Amino acid sequence: MSRRVNNRRWGFTLIELLVVIAIISVLIGLLMPAVQRAREAANRAKCLNNLKQIALACHTYESAHGQFPPSRLGGESQSWAWIILPQLEQDNLYRKWDPTVGISKLDDPDLLTNPVALYFCPSRRSAEDRVLVEPFAQDEA
Repeated sequence: MSRRVNNRRWGFTLIELLVVIAIISVLIGLLMPAVQRAREAANRAKCLNNLKQIALACHTYESAHGQFPPSRLGGESQSWAWIILPQLEQDNLYRKWDPTVGISKLDDPDLLTNPVALYFCPSRRSAEDRVLVEPFAQDEA
């Protein structure tokens, strides 16, 4: 009886490895848009929640003062976004600006650059992007 020697190696050929890598890359290519859509859906939900919180703060202000917050208290004074800060649980930031002092006479000009995360849409820009918004034309008159 003669013995047959089995010289077969156990492993992958280069072609098989390339096919596996190609399949994995196609799957990743299909998965990435789904991940982006899920991330954008979460951002959209957070943005809607932020808008809801702002609306609730305006209604809370209306319940306390008998009117909705004005667009501005006067000339260079605080805007509605600043006026509703206590209703958004931002009392510490609100108390830093005396309502009798205008924007040009603030002790701390960096006060207006403090980001309130609720006012930022996560899809467009985060609160960490500290960009000072230019004043409206109506504010300069």
